[in-house]
Amino acid sequence: MTKITVTYIFAEEMADTVTVTLPPAEEKTQPETETGTGSVTVADLYYGTQPSPRAESSTNGTEGVIYEYKIRGAADSTYSTSVPEQVGAYTLRATFPRKGHYTETTAVCDFSIYYLPVPENPCTISGKIGKNNFYISRLEVTPPEGYKIAATDGGEYKDSILVGDEKAPAAIYLMRQKDGAKTAAIPFGTYKIDITPPRIEAENGKEYFADYKEISISDLRLDGISVNGERVDFGGTSCTAELSSNDESTEYVIRAVDEAGNESTVTVIISAEWLKTGIVPADRVLKLNPQREYKLGNGSWKVSGDNNVYNGGQTFYVGSRGSYTFTVN
Repeated sequence: MTKITVTYIFAEEMADTVTVTLPPAEEKTQPETETGTGSVTVADLYYGTQPSPRAESSTNGTEGVIYEYKIRGAADSTYSTSVPEQVGAYTLRATFPRKGHYTETTAVCDFSIYYLPVPENPCTISGKIGKNNFYISRLEVTPPEGYKIAATDGGEYKDSILVGDEKAPAAIYLMRQKDGAKTAAIPFGTYKIDITPPRIEAENGKEYFADYKEISISDLRLDGISVNGERVDFGGTSCTAELSSNDESTEYVIRAVDEAGNESTVTVIISAEWLKTGIVPADRVLKLNPQREYKLGNGSWKVSGDNNVYNGGQTFYVGSRGSYTFTVN
């Protein structure tokens, strides 16, 4: 207790002294530190989506909470703020910062990332069907409504993909449009696709000047070759057709088909070598065409069936198609 002395002074009497006892002053005390508490939850999710943690704390609040992740069962030293994206089992740790006299605290929970289940009918396929169960066009592969499709994991997801004989994927992948959730690889199946017609090594409509011309024909599934409607025998995946000019201009229609039903057709004209210049050779039976221009060489010339002598160097036409022999006079 604290004692205070009070003195009263009166005009006609001696001063009296009175002692008053007061209660002690109230002392201020610092609050004790308390342990903070908190909790965190996160739902399992599908591959392609992001986790949405939910933290709660009645002591520390949720401002400034730090979320960290690790593979479930791994050492705590592997916690990272990097959000996991791959399928697997993980642990989430939430760190609540100190607030007031409540200490920093942490809370953990487990979650997993799964592949999105594959829909019952993952795609539809359309294309042109040839022979022997082959498709002879690129296949358009379309996902179910509400999904997009990709040919590779992590590739571009589209409304549909086109598949050719050289790029047929082993699997396809679906992404649900409403949330971005993705499936695992879906086996694409085996489809016989051949969109490449046989190759004929000649330019369609071209005239080749040669007494004989070899033309190569090839295809991995070569099934038939014909020249002017007549079947050509061959073996394996290639063939060489030898075409003759017949000492004139001869037209050939070359047709090749493969097992899938792809077809190539090329029309060529094989003209005798001398027709390149049009100068008629001497002493040969020549088949001439009234639609082509010809020329005599130097000197004077005679033609079979005609007694006239013609000067060389001039051009001429024949009146009708037929065989002619020219000689130097």
